Amino acid sequence: MKIALVLKAAFVLTVVLYAVVSLFVAGAPVWDRPALPEGSPLVLPAAVLSALSLLLWAGGWWLGRRREPPHGPFGSGRRPWPLQRLILAAALVEGGAVLGLALALLLRDSRYGLAHAFVSGLLLLFLPSEEQGRSET
Repeated sequence: MKIALVLKAAFVLTVVLYAVVSLFVAGAPVWDRPALPEGSPLVLPAAVLSALSLLLWAGGWWLGRRREPPHGPFGSGRRPWPLQRLILAAALVEGGAVLGLALALLLRDSRYGLAHAFVSGLLLLFLPSEEQGRSET
């Protein structure tokens, strides 16, 4: 079994776990409710966490597509760059799901956890998992 596929499956499984935790903690989603109540003091933290999620997703997507390692310690490690790239990119993308779970817990609304987990899961599935020049998407 390929290590890259096992790692990718593990990351997707943790994202699904975040969605399940947000359902158990915040309850079933009520889709017709407004996203944030007007005048809520949680508007600013929710906006900051959502913006951070977008940055993490964009960073993971960008890093997952790099052919050459960035300058620094990544090029000289024991593991080949494609495997390091997959781990780093998947960790960044998974961070968006973690922030979605934080939003679900903060706002007591599981819609945020579910939506962030869905986006993170899709991005994880489409991250390239190349090893020794072969593509295994």
